[in-house]
Amino acid sequence: MNLKPEENKNGVDIKVWFAFVTSPLGGNVRVRKAFIAGIGNDPGDKELAEKLSQLMRIGIIEDPDIDELMQLSTLDPDSPDLTNLGVRRFMISYIE
Repeated sequence: MNLKPEENKNGVDIKVWFAFVTSPLGGNVRVRKAFIAGIGNDPGDKELAEKLSQLMRIGIIEDPDIDELMQLSTLDPDSPDLTNLGVRRFMISYIE
């Protein structure tokens, strides 16, 4: 897996995350500088975090409080529902 930033024709790093979402009101594109890279206590999360940390800043949210749930919901509106299923750990990647 190549995690080095790609350069466009102008030599500028592309540092934005795009997500296409289909909602009841139709499709839209979310442009963010952060995304949820992992959930749960998967043993592969440490390896993924190490690889991603070479490219971007990584944050871990464990047992999220209401403010952290609000942050998660801006990245993925369905993510707070995962806490009802027992998910207590979220890995967030911040593109800088």
